[in-house]
Amino acid sequence: MNARRSLRATAIASAALLAGLPVGTGPAARDLRLPARSTEPVQITAAYTCAFPSGTYDAEVTVSASFPATVAPGEPVQAEKLSVRTALPAAAAADLPDAGEADVDSVTSAATLSAGVTRGGDPVAAWEAEVTAPATPVVEGEPLVLEHRGQAEPVTLPDAGEVLFTPGALHLDVRGDAEAPGAGPETSPDSTPGPGAAGPASGGTESAPGGAAESPAAEPGTRAPAATCTPRDGQVPALAAVRVTAGPPPSATPGGRPPGPSGSASPEARGEADGAGPRAQESPAAPQEPVTVPVDGCPGMPPADGLDRGLLPEPPPGANVLESEGSPSCTFPVGYSNVKKQRGAMVLNDPQAAPRLSSLRIFVRSVSGPDGYIEANHVGAIDMPPATSTFLGFDFMPVTATVELTSLTPATIVTVVPRTGERLKATVGYQLALRVAEAKVNGTPLPVGSQCRTAEPIDVRLRGGSPHYDILQGGLLEGAIDIPAFTGCGAGEDLDPLFTAAISGPDNYLKLNQGPLCQKNPCEEVVLPELPER
Repeated sequence: MNARRSLRATAIASAALLAGLPVGTGPAARDLRLPARSTEPVQITAAYTCAFPSGTYDAEVTVSASFPATVAPGEPVQAEKLSVRTALPAAAAADLPDAGEADVDSVTSAATLSAGVTRGGDPVAAWEAEVTAPATPVVEGEPLVLEHRGQAEPVTLPDAGEVLFTPGALHLDVRGDAEAPGAGPETSPDSTPGPGAAGPASGGTESAPGGAAESPAAEPGTRAPAATCTPRDGQVPALAAVRVTAGPPPSATPGGRPPGPSGSASPEARGEADGAGPRAQESPAAPQEPVTVPVDGCPGMPPADGLDRGLLPEPPPGANVLESEGSPSCTFPVGYSNVKKQRGAMVLNDPQAAPRLSSLRIFVRSVSGPDGYIEANHVGAIDMPPATSTFLGFDFMPVTATVELTSLTPATIVTVVPRTGERLKATVGYQLALRVAEAKVNGTPLPVGSQCRTAEPIDVRLRGGSPHYDILQGGLLEGAIDIPAFTGCGAGEDLDPLFTAAISGPDNYLKLNQGPLCQKNPCEEVVLPELPER
């Protein structure tokens, strides 16, 4: 197996679990986070090929920026702290316009970086950033490193889902600076083009990059870019992933105000009203009405005798036990799954896509005992849809995977109040199988075969309790799972070791938000819960 195939296979193996396990977390959310979705700066470095007037040269381009983790539909995606570092070899530096002139000892640069915005490999928008580099010394025989900084155009994404931002072509316009006697160029590393500063693609009147003084004699459009740089072999890592959700943007107050007309949070929620900071002293806004989804009854019920007796606690001496057919109900469970080896998480049963209902028989077994002991047992049929997700394997490779999840056993749900005055405790246990249905790496299909799956059942164990959970109103459940080895992966070659090495192992934390139960017969609408906080 060659190195490139191994890398692609290992990356998609990581995507399999990220796309589809049930969810929850350990204490303090165990740093659950979506891969490369962060307000902290993210960075990629890629090999580029730059076409200069007299030849073509290799270059190294490093792009860094911070992106919002999630936005609401219609809310602009604004990249912050954008920098584009362009490292040119000495031969290319000598080929720049003006660089060889005797009175030129430094250059300034204006550049335009284009990027693709894609969802599942399909383009959905264009992204462009204009950046400038301050005066940089030109030393004969030495490489030239241009440190560009600037502003990216905001991108508005109307549809829910996850998108990737991938840098593309870079157009450079480099000018020589002749230092006047007794004066140096007035530039700042943090300078960005002002409203009148036009990059090489703007067609407007050009002002000096980086804030340096420049004669107005230069006519717009009289000079082509010094170089056009493109990713070598058409390959460049994705820079960031941003999730578009129909809920309020992350900066909205908890349970707070609905988005403004454009889909962004209101000024009060964003803490921007009248230029002030967060409005912490205001009275909290009224909670939004819960979102309900019309349904045509609950799906197939689990068997009343489907309890895993090995998961039931031992009743206290003298307890009374009553068993029945239980009461049918259904709910939406939504949340995230975390993979320890990949330090990432993905959405499960996405409420913005086509979430599936899970059915329950509640109170199939009830136990009452001394000192106020109360136990109730419930059976659930957990049904999750196939999950297709895109993430950045190894923090740079776009990977799209579809996985299928199958519950091998009914879920046994136990709620217990040990004695009068104590809080309710809840546990959920069942077994799950995972199969990778299809996968793409950088848009290229990876033949995983039709039987790529975990070799053994996955034991799911979740815990919760009051005041954050009860069986009727739902709430948060947390846990951790051990991921077994994989088997049957690969068409024509054995990919089992790669899948196993990438994701199998212990302590993969889970987080699930169960919605309130619908107990009507027939059920006509069900509350759709929000994704839990990561």
